[in-house]
Amino acid sequence: MNIKIRSYIGPGGWIKWLINRRSSPAWHTEWQFSKRYFNISFSSPMQGEQKGCRFKMIDYSHPKRWITHIIPLTAEQEDKAWEKAHQLKGRKYDLIGLVSFSTPWKIVVPRREREWCTEADSRLLNASDILHPLFLVPDTLHPQGLVDLLDDLGYERE
Repeated sequence: MNIKIRSYIGPGGWIKWLINRRSSPAWHTEWQFSKRYFNISFSSPMQGEQKGCRFKMIDYSHPKRWITHIIPLTAEQEDKAWEKAHQLKGRKYDLIGLVSFSTPWKIVVPRREREWCTEADSRLLNASDILHPLFLVPDTLHPQGLVDLLDDLGYERE
């Protein structure tokens, strides 16, 4: 079965401007589970009611606004990612962490109890055991960094 990691490159406001200072063109990521989990998506956006880690049904009706990577997983690997997503659900958005990679200086560090989108989705990748945890350090990746990593590793785009 396949999950999808979707990276948003569409329109946005001030948050897009801030993220795009270091991550362009992608500025948001979503993990979309397979049909086994009804194609529900997981991420940690700053927008919306939750303002942090949440599950959401997303239509993805504008495919040109998304870079989509197809990630083959076994049922066991996807189950591990599902469990990790439930552990992260409810964590608040890490605006401080966002600032940590949107500037070239390393004076700001991410907050351990909060997540930004790519950080949360990278934790699911680590939980699924497809990459060595030392290879993928979640609190160092911005959205375009994840796109580049998945391209470099040869994952197919939709």
